[in-house]
Amino acid sequence: MTDFDLSYYLISASFIVALNLVVFTSFRASYSNNKKAYLALASWALVVEALRQLPDNFLVLYPDSNILYVVSALIQFVASLTFLFALNLIDGECSNRNKAQASGFIMVFVVCITAQLLSGLPATALMWYVAGAPVIAVSMAIVWKILRVTPKGSASRNLLILSSFSILIARIWMPAIESLGFLDLIYYMEVLLFPIMLLALNLDEVEKTYRKVSALLDQKTQSEEDLQFILDNSLDVTLIADNVGLLLSWNQRAEDMIGYKKAQVLGKTHIDELFFDNYWHKNATGFSDFDSIIENAEGITFPVKVRMKTVHKEEQTYSIYVISQLATEKT
Repeated sequence: MTDFDLSYYLISASFIVALNLVVFTSFRASYSNNKKAYLALASWALVVEALRQLPDNFLVLYPDSNILYVVSALIQFVASLTFLFALNLIDGECSNRNKAQASGFIMVFVVCITAQLLSGLPATALMWYVAGAPVIAVSMAIVWKILRVTPKGSASRNLLILSSFSILIARIWMPAIESLGFLDLIYYMEVLLFPIMLLALNLDEVEKTYRKVSALLDQKTQSEEDLQFILDNSLDVTLIADNVGLLLSWNQRAEDMIGYKKAQVLGKTHIDELFFDNYWHKNATGFSDFDSIIENAEGITFPVKVRMKTVHKEEQTYSIYVISQLATEKT
């Protein structure tokens, strides 16, 4: 092994570890925002997978070490099984069926790894397939779970499916490869796809959050439109002002009585400007009932009966004015 070859493997391992840690950081940020358990568990799958580079790089120096192959297989199995558990948590707690499935994978892995320890380094492709059977089985379960739990039509789901299928194909293919150069290529493809697969899962969570926020905004917009429809069809003239008296909303009857369009007054006009007799909004607290005079857009004044109530919501203060005209003839 030349110094150049060793440096090549060390640089590759450093890049892979760094990539896993970057994706780990993104998972921890997502978890801190919504506290979903599956994100925390998936992030630790990345840490375990990054640890796999330690025995794998020692294999460059000791390619005939059966113990190093066993340790590498153990780390790969634990990382994949941890990710499968994270996928199971997307729908909530792991079911008894999921736990039984995981127990079965662990039992198969113990049997296969014990056989490898007793028989030594696998000498044929068939023996390598026996040693790698537990990891391949978990990879199949990961693909199946991704197909079931991720929403259809999202870009992140497509990336999840593509990366998980590619990892599965690589893990099935590797025991049959005889060329060391080609084996290295497939190996690095597999280890690089693992953090990409988990990054896709994190992106899927971001997409779900975006869809929820969009739905809430649509509901809020619809609620505001419904409220305005009700106000416009109210029998009373209704105005709403903020805590300093700036007009926030009024209905169609207010527009008909006073003569100004909504675009002319909302967010621009103070409630006091509508009253001709020096009414002061700043003195309004709780509920009040009073008579006043309004001047319309044409400069005509007329007496009105005003009922005002101040309400509070989420540290915001609003004043609702319900106005009725006292005289039928404008003066």
